[in-house]
Amino acid sequence: MSYRTHFENLFKAILPKGFTIKQEPAGREEGKPDFIVMKDNVPFGIIETKDVGKKLASSKSDLGQLKRYYNSMSNVILTDYLEFRWYARLEDKPSEKDEIIEPRTIFHLATDLGQGKLKPDPQAEDNFAKLVDHFINAKVKTVSNPTELAERMASIACDIRDSLLKAMKDEHLEGDLHNELKAIRTDLLHTITEDQFADMYAQTICYGLFAARIEAGREIDWASASDHIPLTNPFLRRVFKEFREILKENVTWATGTLINLLNKSDIEAILKPEKKTGFAKDPIFYFYEPFLSAYNPGLREKRGVYYTPEPVVS
Repeated sequence: MSYRTHFENLFKAILPKGFTIKQEPAGREEGKPDFIVMKDNVPFGIIETKDVGKKLASSKSDLGQLKRYYNSMSNVILTDYLEFRWYARLEDKPSEKDEIIEPRTIFHLATDLGQGKLKPDPQAEDNFAKLVDHFINAKVKTVSNPTELAERMASIACDIRDSLLKAMKDEHLEGDLHNELKAIRTDLLHTITEDQFADMYAQTICYGLFAARIEAGREIDWASASDHIPLTNPFLRRVFKEFREILKENVTWATGTLINLLNKSDIEAILKPEKKTGFAKDPIFYFYEPFLSAYNPGLREKRGVYYTPEPVVS
């Protein structure tokens, strides 16, 4: 933690106009990245820092965290302040690295000799400049098929759910989230647990934003998203609006990354492959099966969420 402010100041000094970097306070939200880089106030990339000398992405939890960030933003720097790794899905350079999650660039500022001694790399400054240039100019691959979008939305939904559980823990049974939970227990589901509430909340936020993006037919933002949810789905519209009001300014980083993902997705291409099945006629309805399958296949099985092809229905 003692290095973070220096690291942030370095990036503030070198990022071009339109870019900002935000350091996330430690312990505020479970699974939240250390730094979010914004371009014109929209999440653009993630930087995750580890302690000096810590082997990067060596543990199962570290790999899982890296995969979540990669799926949500597709533009990630991982560093222990000495070694830097850049991961990205690039529009003009598709490769097997897109799914295997291997770094496109690795370099070292210095070698740790132990006992507080470092040996600087003579090419460190040039390599660092190249890394930042790659990072801020990354043209991230556009999502253009429903399976990939479902998987990446599901990854972000997990981050939203985990953030909500942490926020509820911090409320100590008092606050907007717990008040909403009490209302749902009274009016809708008497036995719902905190875990189930966070799960429902995460799905509602994700699916509400997806529905808004489909209906709007253009880029959306957090403030007006509920206005674009179809009037034909009043329940989703109302619940999404209530949840959005609770979050207010404390919206999680993951919600911003989801909006960015949806805005950069090729919605027309996503709908085309499924025209024969009816997906294009009502994508908000038919997309739930692949989304839930990626998010929680066990829950999909339990709830019996399966799409029946139109010929069978006929």
